[in-house]
Amino acid sequence: MQMQRKAQNAADSAAFAGIAEYEQQLDYEMSVSNDGVLDADAILRAKTWAIAEAKRYAERNFPVTDEKWNACTDDTRPADYITVAGYPECISISTLTSPKLRVRIPARISTTFGRVLGTSFVSSDGSAIASSKPTTTTSAATTTTTSGATSTTIAGTTTTTNPLIYNVTCSTNPLGNVTPFNVWVASGDLEYLPYAEGRVAVAGNADLNGFSIGYSSGGGRPLVGAALSTDPSRSDLIVGGDLDMKRGSFNTGSALTAGTIKQSKINYPGGGSAKTGSAINFATEFSNLKTLTAYWASLPSNGTVTARGDYFAGYTLTGTNNTYNVFAMNDTQLASTGGLVYEVPSGSTVLVNVTGTDISLNDGIWDAALKNANRNRILFNFHEATKLSIGRANWSGTIFAPLADFTTGWGIPKKDGTLFNGAVIVKSFQQHRSNAYGEVNNFPFTGCLPTPVPPATTTTAVGPTTTTTVATTTTVAQAGPGVSGGHFDVDVYHKAFANYSNKKHVHQYDDKYNVTGVNFLNPSDQSFNIANAIPVATTNFKIILAHQYLNPASRLQVGLNPTQQVKNYGILASSFDASAVLASLPTYNRNTISTFTWNLPLDAFATKDWWGDGVARAGIIPSQTGCVNRITNASTGATGSKIGPNGERFDGAMTITLIDPNTTASELELAWAGGGPKYGWKVKSTSFASRVLAEYTFFWHHGNGACYGDPDWVMDAPQDKLSGFSTVTPPAGTADPKNGA
Repeated sequence: MQMQRKAQNAADSAAFAGIAEYEQQLDYEMSVSNDGVLDADAILRAKTWAIAEAKRYAERNFPVTDEKWNACTDDTRPADYITVAGYPECISISTLTSPKLRVRIPARISTTFGRVLGTSFVSSDGSAIASSKPTTTTSAATTTTTSGATSTTIAGTTTTTNPLIYNVTCSTNPLGNVTPFNVWVASGDLEYLPYAEGRVAVAGNADLNGFSIGYSSGGGRPLVGAALSTDPSRSDLIVGGDLDMKRGSFNTGSALTAGTIKQSKINYPGGGSAKTGSAINFATEFSNLKTLTAYWASLPSNGTVTARGDYFAGYTLTGTNNTYNVFAMNDTQLASTGGLVYEVPSGSTVLVNVTGTDISLNDGIWDAALKNANRNRILFNFHEATKLSIGRANWSGTIFAPLADFTTGWGIPKKDGTLFNGAVIVKSFQQHRSNAYGEVNNFPFTGCLPTPVPPATTTTAVGPTTTTTVATTTTVAQAGPGVSGGHFDVDVYHKAFANYSNKKHVHQYDDKYNVTGVNFLNPSDQSFNIANAIPVATTNFKIILAHQYLNPASRLQVGLNPTQQVKNYGILASSFDASAVLASLPTYNRNTISTFTWNLPLDAFATKDWWGDGVARAGIIPSQTGCVNRITNASTGATGSKIGPNGERFDGAMTITLIDPNTTASELELAWAGGGPKYGWKVKSTSFASRVLAEYTFFWHHGNGACYGDPDWVMDAPQDKLSGFSTVTPPAGTADPKNGA
């Protein structure tokens, strides 16, 4: 029976996830439709995405192998349900205008008659989404918007921005960039932290005296949570302000601060060091955390909290949902309890929403019984707290209080201490210096919780009139899939498995996969996965850019940084100093980079002042394949049958280069010295073979046939709205960006 319940729950959640994906894809197809009408191909694409998402979600919640999927049959599937080639027969979707998604989990139990378990039907009429999307009706002269949406009518189209809606299925990484950190101080300062087993990030200043960051087997302390690997290139302490530290140890990594560094008697047994630089946009992350704490507080409780009346004066938290269980407690309840008992299904997430603005928990909270609960999947959301104090405790789970000034160690004997077995995410952090010992052990939050999603935007045709109703959003009408009014080609070059050469060229990448960029960690075409260029996951590299000025609409997101225009990526486009450029670049490897995406806005082929210098040009350079995509000398990096008029490699295509982190300033040069740093940087030809690991290039494959520098080449090439394309469905689970987002 337990196996049957698990299979049924997996089928239910997979069907909901699939139908939610169908709704989102249908909205997208409508947004790129020229006439506001969805053809059969568009509907089929949306249904294919739905089936792919249902399969992925089922596999995440139940152990289903490809062998089991392939053997699964669904003899009772209704006649009006279809399957999609390449996906299991046991996941199907109806042909109705508002379809239903059917999922059967191919799990068998040991009975006289083995049977398929867990069948679920979910309709797309609104029951599978948290709240129905607002509707917009239009005519040639009027625009009516309901449910609080706002619209703008421009040149025969109306753009509707829907209010904030939410994922009904949970996100497996709801904390995003914050997840890898053991302690996250979101806005203020950190004052004294004796020991953190994992990484630490501080938005403000950090004052540390007598501390240890990262586990060391020789430190006389047992490993409690997850051990960090030794990596001197990784910043285990990232500070947005000034760093003042005395008598401490970075056991596994380094320190990075945007401000000044003062250090005395600091050890780096892992080979690290203290450097200046920035790696996190703390303001953006703080905004995200504030959104999360408010949203999670709004989730309805589906679990119960019961006083036990035993020696611990504790509470039992009882939930039955296999995915996530939400509990509501107040600060008085928490302050009075000596321990909590968790009665929840194995593998489920526990969210405890705690009310109270000034919370003091100095008498201690102890694990009475975790049972099936997991420290990595428990999160206490102190969504109202502006002050939070915790004294003697052995705390399990993540403390999520991004609005609170957090203090610990006050009012308890020196022999006692505070153990936090989970992440601590607070506004500011202050540990008592003399009274008690504090320890934060590395249990990153890996639970699954719903997350807010950005407002959706849809565009429909409304006739020839131009009438502005509410000036909030403007959207460029899109011609074809991918980026509007043309298409971009992608190439990758590296030396793995052979001499340095072009390993793959994809024509019309955006049109082919209906995307606007490339996620190098999980692209639609796996040839562009960084794992091919960097086969060894621990190989370190830095990232430099070239030809930013020629491709000013390009955007890049790397590591924990927010998405940025390439002109703003580090100091690559602003500094003439090669030494400063190299020193400012973070070092990554495949295990630490976390995010690596190049992207374009939907109107990247439009002519406008992208750089902000008064020059109107296309957002990505127009050129031709034969002028861009070949390496003619593997030793020097010489490229193509043609170079740009100023010697630009790859005919000026947007170029992302992965280089050896030991590259010296003498081995680097401006891509075009006469153009300055806005044209980016490249490795000198004499060092190319030893320092360049891989390159990615992107260009607008324009229909005019001109290469950069040809007599008929123009920087403001007309958009090619009749660009031919043949869209294919990307493999399930790939994550190239869409809609310019």
